[in-house]
Amino acid sequence: VLEQRATDAINQRREASLKRANTFYDSETSRLRYLQTINPGITEQDLNVLSGEQQACLTALQQTKPTLEGLRVCVAV
Repeated sequence: VLEQRATDAINQRREASLKRANTFYDSETSRLRYLQTINPGITEQDLNVLSGEQQACLTALQQTKPTLEGLRVCVAV
């Protein structure tokens, strides 16, 4: 029962984290693309680096797994 609750909580948090990460990286990519039109110092390599970071972040978030790190036991006498 506890493991199922943990799995459900992790899945919900994982989905929320993936959405937040995608929103962040999409926003940063749009910002860099706009700045690239103004500042020639921003290169395609900068955008590629950001894309690589996004993929690494999303991969790490997708691989999260629940682990039970502690268990509280109450004994009633």
